[in-house]
Amino acid sequence: MKKIDVRVSQKFALAASILMTRVFSTDLRPNRRRLMLACGPAMPGKKIAMPNPDMKFDVLGFGFRPGKEWKGPSEIFVEEMRDGELRIWPNCRLYASTATGPLYVLTDDPEVSFTYDGNSLVALLGRPDDHAEGALRAKALLREAARQLPEDIEQQTMM
Repeated sequence: MKKIDVRVSQKFALAASILMTRVFSTDLRPNRRRLMLACGPAMPGKKIAMPNPDMKFDVLGFGFRPGKEWKGPSEIFVEEMRDGELRIWPNCRLYASTATGPLYVLTDDPEVSFTYDGNSLVALLGRPDDHAEGALRAKALLREAARQLPEDIEQQTMM
């Protein structure tokens, strides 16, 4: 398996977390599980690592094609554990509205999308009517934001 440029993939993950962060004005049911952003080579059709109730985080994963990292992630997935039930959302995409606001994570299920409160994923119902156009806007915004991040981002790896 070819390696990806980890610095570039981390820039995209960091830019996504910045662009997704949303401050809520109303109280929501808190999600005690933190969000972990993961980057790696794209692996279409491969089984995703399974979270379990003992893990304290959900995962937003970004898969990149080696040598094409600056095009942005070619795969996005969410792994979450809610009420003891594992949910895996492959084939996700980011969404940006025409108005100023955070990016959202859209799933293949038209009834499920996600936002991010700076600590945890927040599940939302439904998806916008202009989801295809919004995905293109998000891709462009994410690429531009990643390019603007400094070169010396410290690498963080999990053991």
